[in-house]
Amino acid sequence: MRIWLRDGTLVQETYFISNVDVGRTAYLKAARKFPDWPQHEGQPAGKVVRKSVALERRQHELFIESLLEESHAEARQWLNEAEQPALRLLAKFRTGKAALRFVETLYTVGAETVFVLPIYAGKRGTLFADWMLIKLPKAPSKRRALRKICQDFCHKRDAGMLPDKDFGESHLFIRLA
Repeated sequence: MRIWLRDGTLVQETYFISNVDVGRTAYLKAARKFPDWPQHEGQPAGKVVRKSVALERRQHELFIESLLEESHAEARQWLNEAEQPALRLLAKFRTGKAALRFVETLYTVGAETVFVLPIYAGKRGTLFADWMLIKLPKAPSKRRALRKICQDFCHKRDAGMLPDKDFGESHLFIRLA
């Protein structure tokens, strides 16, 4: 089994025999006896990147890139531009006004940008978003304050936040639904 990041970085290479993790050498030796098994003889083992904070940050940044490829909008504008506020819904908030108050709090504390995503249509013209993406400032005190607000929100509303700890990432991801 090989696992790559979307940028081609190999992050894991594991060999299994009967659902038991074995080393490459043991697998290649056993595979000679079973021609129906995948044969990797002569194929070089990939260079697996060591686990590190830099790798964790890279994985998160690639995740953020993938999210921004989906339909998204700046949260304040998206919530305000509805002719009928009840037609814009952000999961975990009863009303668009409640969602907007939370978004304004994030900006007040120091968020550079707050996005809602993915945006999808419901019945009778409603638009929904289930996630938020918060672009973080560089200032450590503002980052801590934003994390605290988001952690409290997630705890109270049974939502999720990535990453759990600050490692210099550019954005916080909040799963609302």
